[in-house]
Amino acid sequence: MKPKSRARWKIKAGVLFLFALNAPVLLAQSACVPPLLNASLGKQFEGWHVVDVSDLRVDDQHIWRARNVGNCPGITSGHFESSAREMIAISLYKSRANGAYLQMLLVADEHGGHYKLTVLSPPQDVAYLGVISKWPPGIYSSVTDKKLDIRLDSIEYEAIEAGSLLFFYDNGSFHSEVVVQ
Repeated sequence: MKPKSRARWKIKAGVLFLFALNAPVLLAQSACVPPLLNASLGKQFEGWHVVDVSDLRVDDQHIWRARNVGNCPGITSGHFESSAREMIAISLYKSRANGAYLQMLLVADEHGGHYKLTVLSPPQDVAYLGVISKWPPGIYSSVTDKKLDIRLDSIEYEAIEAGSLLFFYDNGSFHSEVVVQ
């Protein structure tokens, strides 16, 4: 490489490095989140984080790992809205000054290289972080003994050892019910 070419390359690399240093940290990178989705989340939810195993209480980490080897507690995918198209469910959180958290649940639907993000459960104050899992289609019972005949995958939003809220798509929109496990 010629000295002038090497100098230009160093200048270009330096400019890119400085640009990266000045770019805002939009969303903490998670190995579980596809890069394109991470970019979409970062644009709309600056300062939020995808729930990871290390974010859970110690006891909850052990329970999660025993039940979900290799899965991330803040992301799952499934056919939530249509059997023809897979979507991604994401649980995001922000730490609060008082040691509590704000936590929310949303789904991401990819269309032509972009994600449409829909909030299913708006930010709520929680003492500790919950997890999400995919449930297969089936018949489930709510705590009010209501039978839920769910024909697509659904999203369990769980406070470990406390309770679960099941989000499912029916008649053109998402619904939720507290379910019996």
